[in-house]
Amino acid sequence: MTGLLHFGTAECAVALQAPVLSPLRTRGIVVAETVYVSGCSCPCEYQDAKKEEVSMASPRLWYVNVFVSDLKRAVEFYRDTLGLPLQFQEDQFGYASFAPEGIRFGVARVDAAAPESPSLLGRHTGIGWGVPDLDAVHQQLKAKGVRFTMAPTKQPWGGFMATFADPDGNLSSTWTSCARNSPACRGCVPAAAARAKRIRDRIAWSGRTGW
Repeated sequence: MTGLLHFGTAECAVALQAPVLSPLRTRGIVVAETVYVSGCSCPCEYQDAKKEEVSMASPRLWYVNVFVSDLKRAVEFYRDTLGLPLQFQEDQFGYASFAPEGIRFGVARVDAAAPESPSLLGRHTGIGWGVPDLDAVHQQLKAKGVRFTMAPTKQPWGGFMATFADPDGNLSSTWTSCARNSPACRGCVPAAAARAKRIRDRIAWSGRTGW
């Protein structure tokens, strides 16, 4: 039985065979061992990437993974339905990596017979996808058959958020700071502009008076 071992440069991740002790040991969020190297023999398009310097005082979030039961179905959902650019897919190892802006996102296949699978599949991932127009994205994904467990809803922090499920029932959120076309948010932009004007006036007043 084999699993995943990640070797990577700044823009390169290579999946190699490695002994598997358990699905948790080699797949998913705690899956894999990550090693940064100055070069690699990776067959992917990023083989010439330079070594990335990682400061342990302020580590960079490198990737997040979601567990799935069917790799092909998951790739079709995240690539074709959500539109994430696919970086590579390794059917033999049960792993695929996507390259959305700013971070790497992976899906890791879990064997249905594995004792950990019930606790790994169909849960809230805690992942949030930022979009410029939440209402439009919500309608587009619904038209593609994506199941939403929460429609775009105003949040206490001022923005809007919706929650959707992938084919395994893994939940993610999509959000925007303001759904401008939403009836509930029509007053957000004028209100923000008014607050900004009050702040500018206060700064100007303090500059004139010395306070």
